[in-house]
Amino acid sequence: MKCCRSALPSCRLGLALMASWVWGGTVCRAQYVWEPNPVAFPVELRSVAAGNGLFVAVGGEDMVLTSTDGARWRQRDPGTTNRWFRGVGFGDGTFVAVGQGGLLCTSTNGATWAVRSPDTSRFLCEAAYGNGTFVVVGDQGTVLTSTNLGAWTDRTSGTVNGLEAVTFGDGQFVAVGLGGAVVTSPDGASWTRQNSGTNRWLFDVTHGSGQYVAVGESGTILTSPNAIDWTPRGSDTGQDLRGVVYGGGCFVAVGQGGTILTSEDGASWTPRQSGTDKWLLGVTLKEDAMVAVGTYGAVTRSLIPPTNPLRLTEPRSRTDGGFEFKVIGTIVGQALTGYRTETLTNWVVLTNLTAGSSPPVLIDPLAASAAHRCYRVSSP
Repeated sequence: MKCCRSALPSCRLGLALMASWVWGGTVCRAQYVWEPNPVAFPVELRSVAAGNGLFVAVGGEDMVLTSTDGARWRQRDPGTTNRWFRGVGFGDGTFVAVGQGGLLCTSTNGATWAVRSPDTSRFLCEAAYGNGTFVVVGDQGTVLTSTNLGAWTDRTSGTVNGLEAVTFGDGQFVAVGLGGAVVTSPDGASWTRQNSGTNRWLFDVTHGSGQYVAVGESGTILTSPNAIDWTPRGSDTGQDLRGVVYGGGCFVAVGQGGTILTSEDGASWTPRQSGTDKWLLGVTLKEDAMVAVGTYGAVTRSLIPPTNPLRLTEPRSRTDGGFEFKVIGTIVGQALTGYRTETLTNWVVLTNLTAGSSPPVLIDPLAASAAHRCYRVSSP
């Protein structure tokens, strides 16, 4: 909040600051407003990962897309022909995309890809990185590991069920799949089968805020502090949940029919509007945005407010007798509302702004008409 004791153009005394996020507190900083984004590639997008300042989405028909903001996407050539990608992960500065018939490709920039030879023809579903090791999981309990992306070792997972997803958190790998399968490993080499308490298909798993969250068919959500003891949670949906991620203080699950659910604790879940009725099959995030992808090229994005609050700069006098302030701490595309008051109780909307690549400017051309005036800016 900027308070001006005098509206004279030369006034610089008695200024204070207020610029606030209205997101129900600072615990969950995103995932409330999702914006569907038309993509000119109507191919099923099966998975999305983030790293090195990029989003990378993969799918059918050799489809690889990259984006820096989750809104504008560019198709890339992975060096494959008539192949289907099923999953993509990121770790140690490298994207690992996997899929049909042992397909495995790697890239550091999303544009140039190397086709690897993992010596398997099984369908590979997902990749993760931790403890200096890449782990890829897939059909029939397949687990492959590598420390250099060139040589891959086939491991015994302890299950013959297909493994749909793998994550690394709290010092261990956790993979989930068909029939409620859950297997864990501290190093990617030795695996232990755990009892999930369900025989439903588990499609994805993530780790955050000290717990693992797995999601699956018919709205299944399980949580665990250690990947051994699992607790079923209510999702209030019968839709398949196909992806889950943790970030911005929240777990976010996506799935069938454009379903998006959010939770701050993994136990209580709230439905959100995704803006699409397409199946959402994968979700990820980087610093300023979260992206979900799915069938028919579906992409929907949620901007993540920065950790630092919005703030107004010191006012600059205008030739018309008013004041103007720059709004610092915004992200591109963010909606803002500026307010003014003379009473500190009755706030009047001054203007609505949309942040661009440069800090937006809040202008009050009528500041000279008041003995004093205060200002604030917020983002809904």
